[in-house]
Amino acid sequence: MASSLISRSHHIDFDSVFRFDDAGIVQMFESLVSTGLMEFLGCPAIFHEQALIEFFENGSVRDGMVVSTISGTAVEIRESVTISGTAVEIRESVFAVAFGLPTEGLTDLSEVPRDLLSNAQKLFSASEKEVSISCLKKEVKMPFRLLSDILAKSLFVKAGSFDAVTRDRFLLMTAITFDVKVNWGNLLFGVLKEMVTPDSRQAKGYAIQICVLLKNIPGLELGPAIFSRVDQAEQLYFVQSPVSPPAAFSHQESSSSSSDVSIHFDSEDLLMRNPEAAHTSAPVDSNVSTAALEDLRSYFSKRIDESTYELRSKVNEVEFNVRGDLVKQQAWLRQTFQNACDILERQSTQISDLKKGLVAPVGTIFQDLFDIKKNQRAHEAKLNALDGQVAALRNDQLEFQNRISADLLSLSTQFADIVEFIRGGDAKKGESGSSSRPPPVRVERRPLPTPQSPRDVAGGSSAVRIPTFPRTTGTFAERVEQARRHILESGLVISVEEAAERIRQADIQESDRLQRERERARREKRSSSSRRRRGF
Repeated sequence: MASSLISRSHHIDFDSVFRFDDAGIVQMFESLVSTGLMEFLGCPAIFHEQALIEFFENGSVRDGMVVSTISGTAVEIRESVTISGTAVEIRESVFAVAFGLPTEGLTDLSEVPRDLLSNAQKLFSASEKEVSISCLKKEVKMPFRLLSDILAKSLFVKAGSFDAVTRDRFLLMTAITFDVKVNWGNLLFGVLKEMVTPDSRQAKGYAIQICVLLKNIPGLELGPAIFSRVDQAEQLYFVQSPVSPPAAFSHQESSSSSSDVSIHFDSEDLLMRNPEAAHTSAPVDSNVSTAALEDLRSYFSKRIDESTYELRSKVNEVEFNVRGDLVKQQAWLRQTFQNACDILERQSTQISDLKKGLVAPVGTIFQDLFDIKKNQRAHEAKLNALDGQVAALRNDQLEFQNRISADLLSLSTQFADIVEFIRGGDAKKGESGSSSRPPPVRVERRPLPTPQSPRDVAGGSSAVRIPTFPRTTGTFAERVEQARRHILESGLVISVEEAAERIRQADIQESDRLQRERERARREKRSSSSRRRRGF
């Protein structure tokens, strides 16, 4: 981790770069001085490796302040902090004063005036065409001439997506180029807080600057210091100028940089000042430095163009195709989901309407069935009561018939005695009367014919029709007498017992007929109720 911290130190030795013979490079670094960032980027290049590692591993943000622990000592960068019992004030203003940072101006780069953005889009384009900054990677096709790329690289180190970082760099360069006031104290302090935020994608930079802050805290032991060497810490970023088409080189290296161009100088390419001899100046051969810079610029420009042009084109094409396919697939999935939701909503609406339409008829049907069942139960109760009454009446009738039969038997006996008495008297009178008087009519007792069924009566010609007599009324004795008289008038001889038996059979048949009619009426009512329930 220490090597990565040192590689992201973003340190500039302004005394060395100002000796370059390239006026463009000197002007670029002078523009950084005018922004007030000279002390921030050119602070002493001293690293405390162990302290930096503990600072980032234990760092967090609490209530807008940076909190960490180094060697068991609590370190808080906020407005007011206590460290090992000693009060230390490292507020945002103190942070700005420590590096001479401006505290006035824009705190949000998106507030850069639109007219300056339009001018910068043409100025930063190598072909002088307007550059698109829509935050869509596939639309960023024009290479930038990054006038102040070293500052952009130090502030925005691939924290978010490629497009957002590129746009922030563009806004930052626009503000620097057109001398827009920026509150660097607030901006850099905010980036520092993002570095120690857990799960943040902000790269861990500002190694030298953090060491300067920690060194000013009294009572904090930082351990041994490491003076950065030229081949470890010096990273210079230059303006890329339009050059001729790239030529082939034997030394090829893959590059995955974004729209910026970075050039790394080591101790063999360029003689730089050693931090241990920071206060001693050695004469610099300007011709050698200029020639080396020109050769390196030409070499790296061609190498970068050759290695990245075709790769970027292919990557952009593949990304464009993949994005198009993803957009189509997303649109298809969204449309399919919307169609499914519409179908489900329509079905739900139809089911709701059907339920609403069936509530009233179903309620009416159930009410009718309930009423029918209630009436049926009432009728069944009445029929059961009537059956009980009929059974009681039949028992009474049988008892009455038995009594009547006994009475009729007694009457018939008496009647026979009277007839015999009358016959005996007539016989005596006949013996004393004239012999020419006609003999008396003899009345014979014959059994009543057995009643036949209607089938036998209505059958063939051989069936004998039994004479019927009209309905009798009155008491049982009166009815018996009426039946006997009717039979005698029809030419048949019948006794009183036979007439009484005929009356009893007629009553039984009438009772059976009435019972059958009631059963038939009950079955018809039940069948009609069942047909109504089935919907016929």
